[in-house]
Amino acid sequence: MHMRMLEHYAKNKTDMIVRAKNWRRKRKGKEEIANIDEDAKDDSGEESDDAPKRIQAERQFDFTRFETKYINQSCVDSFLFFLSHYRELDPQQIKRALSFLHRIFVKKGMEVLFFRMDIVDLFHSMLTDKEGFSNTHPMRKDVEQFINHFTGKLTKKLSRSPPLFIEVRSSD
Repeated sequence: MHMRMLEHYAKNKTDMIVRAKNWRRKRKGKEEIANIDEDAKDDSGEESDDAPKRIQAERQFDFTRFETKYINQSCVDSFLFFLSHYRELDPQQIKRALSFLHRIFVKKGMEVLFFRMDIVDLFHSMLTDKEGFSNTHPMRKDVEQFINHFTGKLTKKLSRSPPLFIEVRSSD
């Protein structure tokens, strides 16, 4: 939800500026850098030239750069773990998890993060669980659409590249 709000705001505002706080150290030779003290203070208590200085710089906000920080395997695993408790979640929570997975899988095209057996098992258990995720569940249709899209992409990739069978199986 927050990601979508930030994306919408970034699209409307072409000149978003963010402050970046960096620690910079004066460049020296390799020998001199190795000899710098941990605290880099001289006897008077003031910082020496060797001490890192905090620099505030302003730069243009790039939403895609920001978003790529969240597109990694551990983030996907967290959302899938959350989704694996679908019986305990309300429809709004499932929708949020599914929309984030959709953002990564469809919009960003990072399909390779999803081609694993544990994900196939999770989707299969969600579809076959008639008690916990019944046909009357409000999110059933959306989940089915995402799973059908996922399955179609996976089968196309597997038909084009049979060694992917080994990768899908070994990531379990």
